[in-house]
Amino acid sequence: MSSCRVLVPARTRRRGFTLAELIVSVASASLLLAGMMSAIFLAIRSADTNADTALAVEGSFVLEDIVAELRDAVYFKQRTATVVSFTVPDRDGDGDVESIRYSWSGIAGGSLMRTYNGGTAIAVVENVYGFALDYKTQVNPISGRVLMVVPDEYNLDTDDTGKKSAMEGWGYTVTPVSPKRDNNELDTMAALVDAIYISENILSSDLNTKLNDATAGIVNEEAALHDDLKLSSAGGGAYTGTQIRIADNTHYVTSAFAIGAVQMATSAQPIVTMSGTLAPDLQVLTQDSSGTTPSLTVIGTGGALQDGTAAAGPRITLSMGNDFTFSALHSNGLTLLQRALDWAARKYVVTSVGIKLQTGNDTSSAVQTRTEVFSRPRA
Repeated sequence: MSSCRVLVPARTRRRGFTLAELIVSVASASLLLAGMMSAIFLAIRSADTNADTALAVEGSFVLEDIVAELRDAVYFKQRTATVVSFTVPDRDGDGDVESIRYSWSGIAGGSLMRTYNGGTAIAVVENVYGFALDYKTQVNPISGRVLMVVPDEYNLDTDDTGKKSAMEGWGYTVTPVSPKRDNNELDTMAALVDAIYISENILSSDLNTKLNDATAGIVNEEAALHDDLKLSSAGGGAYTGTQIRIADNTHYVTSAFAIGAVQMATSAQPIVTMSGTLAPDLQVLTQDSSGTTPSLTVIGTGGALQDGTAAAGPRITLSMGNDFTFSALHSNGLTLLQRALDWAARKYVVTSVGIKLQTGNDTSSAVQTRTEVFSRPRA
């Protein structure tokens, strides 16, 4: 009997990883993972950089628009670090200047707002983390001549003599003139001076509207001329007291004072207030002591007057008048008077405005520029 052999397949032997291979594999995987993480990090960083660049580009476009308007400014209504309000020449052919205002609340993440001719404020850019303005001013080389309108140009009373002396002490050359002169004479004299000062001692009927076409700045004490100068629909009034209230200190005239009560006189004196409907572009800088009635007001060249015409030059109404005793004027009152005259005479002008804008919370998105103001408007 023959025998048969059963063949059994040989068992396959499975070989494992050596320690050296494992170490190499782990090291390779670590290098690959590190590379991937670096790539992800660079991609994220690149995205952040691109975002900041986009914000900076957007900010640059906004600055270009602001600069295009600011450099044409002819009058500044407000000048602060975060708000600028100004007028530019007529754009729509109606003969009136256009009013523009840029403002930021100062709250991080808020919007930079633009208002045009008193309309609804519109956001020009959102998510603002910084908006700063600075203004360069300089002394304007003016002649320093003032035409002082008084009852008798050859015989000034005590009060007008005191005012004239004060003006001369501030470096002005003062020429008294009677309001009874005819229009041609007054027009000729007004064309040769930097400012016109109207004493409250005159009769308003002697002057009336004779100086309305003067391009020189007018500083007016006479309340009865408020309507003749087209600053209001009615002549002004007065109250007796020693104080006024600063309502707006963003204008050069009142910028030396804080908002609130300020002593105007050392003893009770008549303090002038405005009455009737005010000119649309009249800016109220001070009020009566209770803070309810306008007192010292200003309007810039080209501003809309009460009758709808444009102001030929800057105008300012003072708080003193109606038999105010000049010697009782407090030092605060003298400061206001000097600044009013300096402003009317264009003694100080704005030459340029610096602007810095940051959108987003990364400072790398901040952009800044400085623009010249072509017309050198009053500071």
